[in-house]
Amino acid sequence: MKILSNKAAPYKFEYEVVGEAYDWYLYKQVIQWINNHYSDNLEAGYREVLKRPYGELRNTYVDFPELFGYSSE
Repeated sequence: MKILSNKAAPYKFEYEVVGEAYDWYLYKQVIQWINNHYSDNLEAGYREVLKRPYGELRNTYVDFPELFGYSSE
């Protein structure tokens, strides 16, 4: 990927990988949830999700995505 600009680096650059050929596509909803709830500190969001069991996350955050094949029990 190459960025063409007029001698000024962009202030912000966002991109989205689209498709289902990636190993993490099942967790895309969780990634979007983290980006929406922890936009100012993504590292804290990923730490929160990775350190807690799925059922605990579902019970704590009513809008946490339901993942296919996982039960909150």
